[in-house]
Amino acid sequence: MKIRKKITLWISGAALLSTIVFSSIIFWELTEEPFKLIDEENLHMAETLAQRIRDARGILDDLNLEDMPYDPDYYWIMAKDEKGRILYRSKLTQLTDLYLSTKKSKYLIEKQISRSEICLQQDSNDDVMFRVMVMRENRGGQFMEIRIGKPVEDLEEELIELGIHIGGSLFLCAAGIIILSYVLAGRILRPISTIINQSKEISDKSLGKRIPIGKNRDELYELSVALNTMFDRIQHSSK
Repeated sequence: MKIRKKITLWISGAALLSTIVFSSIIFWELTEEPFKLIDEENLHMAETLAQRIRDARGILDDLNLEDMPYDPDYYWIMAKDEKGRILYRSKLTQLTDLYLSTKKSKYLIEKQISRSEICLQQDSNDDVMFRVMVMRENRGGQFMEIRIGKPVEDLEEELIELGIHIGGSLFLCAAGIIILSYVLAGRILRPISTIINQSKEISDKSLGKRIPIGKNRDELYELSVALNTMFDRIQHSSK
């Protein structure tokens, strides 16, 4: 493999690696921030519901859900006591189950709900993604578990679209980096090519020629001096 190709691979590889790492960090931050806001919303809903249940003293008929932060009908909500008795359940709990065998307090789960039942921004297959949060608390000897899920299908679609855009941008960026690296490698090696061509012009009939020495005292300067010194020895030895 020629040096130009090697330099191209080194430069483009380092640049692409940095770009991929940076893009991954940006994508991670962009995906985490909306879920943080959703988790805060779910927590606010769960805390408000827990207070309403305590105020009702476990009597479902006395449960006041007016002035809730958000409409409970568009959330999957299940509240139980320590014996597993249902203290409250939203309408969505009758359409699907969001229980998952995990100890995580926050998770994503995808379920299929017909849009004829309720519109939750389902995709073409009637799939809808939920962001679920589990809140457990024990106040005054009263244990309560509230599992609440917010539909985030529209957010999932946006994140998928964002991932596609970032992937396309990375592809275009990769093509640009490879082309730029190849051109840059050519410019880096151009003085060496010049020295090689000038060395080829020096023959038995033109031993008096020398390679022009540049003003910059860099590696190319040292190479030119070394070659000129070698040509001097050859010229003296041939006399």
